[in-house]
Amino acid sequence: KIVALVLSLVMVLGLATTAFGAVKPEFWQVDGDGAWAKRTDVNAAIAADTTVADLDDLVADDDNYLPCYNVCGAFFAEVAEAQATYKLTYGAKTVFLAPVDGADYRFEEKASVLKVVAESDAVCGDYYVSDAAYDEDDVYYASYNKNGTVKNIYVADKTQTTNVLVNGKLVAVDTAAPTQLTHAWVGYDVVNYAYTTVKCVNCGKVATLYANATAAGKGAVEAIDGGWITKAAAGYTAAGAVEAPATDKVESAETFDAGIAMYVGMSVMAAAGSAVVLKKKD
Repeated sequence: KIVALVLSLVMVLGLATTAFGAVKPEFWQVDGDGAWAKRTDVNAAIAADTTVADLDDLVADDDNYLPCYNVCGAFFAEVAEAQATYKLTYGAKTVFLAPVDGADYRFEEKASVLKVVAESDAVCGDYYVSDAAYDEDDVYYASYNKNGTVKNIYVADKTQTTNVLVNGKLVAVDTAAPTQLTHAWVGYDVVNYAYTTVKCVNCGKVATLYANATAAGKGAVEAIDGGWITKAAAGYTAAGAVEAPATDKVESAETFDAGIAMYVGMSVMAAAGSAVVLKKKD
């Protein structure tokens, strides 16, 4: 009984510690004397924001920003203490900050380099340019849908304010519209007065023809009127394939709540202690 009572007190203490530690982050600024001073106006705004509970809630949306903090609409990057003019504190954790332009940290989406060639060099699957406004020597990028198909295409342009994330770095881009050379199927082999294969007039690829989409399988493509080919057959050769989509992941800044960690640890200890008590009773 004494052990159970002690364990219960430990759990209560853990809950009290968590509740005591559940304070809002505080924002500080270096004053004219080089000392840290609390920004009471900013802290009042943080305290009034019901969506902010800890430092994680001040990290800018990591789907569209490089790691940075958004404090009441102003953006800050984490820096070494010597370079900091601002800081955020949360319990025992301190994050030193410097102001940045949010636009310099924002990107539209993740992208990877896209191979683009001249129209005369294109094979099926290639993207090519023929518009005088673009050139195959420009650098192009593509974003991808979950199924691996191209979603949006961009061209590198340092004069633009729109960015995409390429291999963890922001690249200024403009929208671009190169054309993809696709297969152009025509009936080819004939058996009993019916086509059994189709052939691409652009690259000469031959694909087996099926009477319906079910027979051609999942992802079947209608090649000619009433004739279907498999998804694999409708794909492109390695020469015409675009590069694989990027897999870079932007990590948001990590935060740690000591109160919650203590509570979890104490809860585990309490559960283990209860099991020991019950075992002794048996």
